[in-house]
Amino acid sequence: MSYLRLRTALLRSTLGLALAATIPGRGLVISPVALQAESQPGPQAQGPSQLPAQPSLGEVARRLRAEKQKQSQPVKVYTNDNLPTAGNLSIVGPPASEQEREEKAASVGSPHEKHGAQYFQAQMSELQQQLAIHQGELGVLQQQLGQNQIQYYPNPNDTLHQEYSRADIDKLTKAINEKKQQIESDQQAISDLQDELRREGGDPRWLQAAGTAQSAPPPKPDLSGVKKNSEEYWRLRFSAARKALDLAQTQQKLTEDQLGLLQSQQARDVASPNAAAIAAQVAAKQSEVESRSAATAQAQQDLDALEQEFKQSGAPDEWSQPPATSTDNPGPQ
Repeated sequence: MSYLRLRTALLRSTLGLALAATIPGRGLVISPVALQAESQPGPQAQGPSQLPAQPSLGEVARRLRAEKQKQSQPVKVYTNDNLPTAGNLSIVGPPASEQEREEKAASVGSPHEKHGAQYFQAQMSELQQQLAIHQGELGVLQQQLGQNQIQYYPNPNDTLHQEYSRADIDKLTKAINEKKQQIESDQQAISDLQDELRREGGDPRWLQAAGTAQSAPPPKPDLSGVKKNSEEYWRLRFSAARKALDLAQTQQKLTEDQLGLLQSQQARDVASPNAAAIAAQVAAKQSEVESRSAATAQAQQDLDALEQEFKQSGAPDEWSQPPATSTDNPGPQ
């Protein structure tokens, strides 16, 4: 065997042992320089002075260790928590403007807010008062329709003797249908409030407590956490005062209508066996009308006192104005 082949075989054996010790499981790896030296043909052996420069075994081992360390380094993964923010580096584009952040917050929605007993009791009390008023107004309309139908004569010759026309009956019929729709809306609103209470895990007794006070005045506004003399402070107080006055006026009007129907019935049945019972009902309703009138007067005084207090505070006038979308509660047709 020539000197060149002997040196190549020795180099291959030594390099294989070094690789096996350095990179377990990778097998034998031959240096490209050694392969080039082995593949060069030639009929004559070259002398030691003609061999190309070979790297030392220590240098080969260092290169292999460096390659192993490079391959074993984990790949860095970037997330929202470790994105670089220093300098002008931007990964996802320029920062969102204030308007964009507000629009995003509005689209996502605010966290679900749970309410307490005071909220549910106030809402239920208002809804049941409204339902009771609408049911009372429906009763008045139906009684008025009954009276009109009795006093209506289809014969044109009797037109001068009748008090009501077909148009009056049609108007009352339309009003009755509209009032029935209002009652259905009130009942649906109560059902929705009950569903809201269940979703929020509230105590069902909150609504039962509210149901025992259908004739109670509207609750006072919840001013906890509201800065005194702020815009929200005055708007909440004026809203509650106007609601109290509207409710008192509506209840007074309904009671007066009921009294009028009873008085008409008393006049027709003056000689009937039920005359005494009707007279007792008229007297009780007159007392109720007086009570409703006093409640309306008190609500008006409370609103006037609030307006005087507001003027003395020096707050802007618009803070005392009702919202543009507010509408009065319609009374019976």
